[in-house]
Amino acid sequence: MIVVVAVMALGQDNATPVIGFVNKSVQLKCTLNISSDAPDVQWEDRVYSSDINPCLIFNSTNNTDRAISSSHPNHDSYEVHPDFTLTIYLLKLEDDAGEYFCHSRVNNVTYTQSYYLTIGG
Repeated sequence: MIVVVAVMALGQDNATPVIGFVNKSVQLKCTLNISSDAPDVQWEDRVYSSDINPCLIFNSTNNTDRAISSSHPNHDSYEVHPDFTLTIYLLKLEDDAGEYFCHSRVNNVTYTQSYYLTIGG
């Protein structure tokens, strides 16, 4: 089962709540404005970060294969699709809950969309 979530308001300061289930997958949609010529999109989280700075999951710059950052502790559980939707596979109760962010830079303006993922048993 894959749960698909879309944000209701662009530029929303509060994180959109998302509920996932242990050993299932969840998709987080990046519905921000995205440049069609040279997309500049990033996914980050505060789940695997040991300080206030988010941990990079994905950066579209020079990344036509949509490869996940190999330095991310959970990189094997993520996939970014052509529309920049992030899928998190095989959710773990204590490891995957927390904040996820999609950033899109268009005309030197950065837009951010955030989700707060809660995991249920």
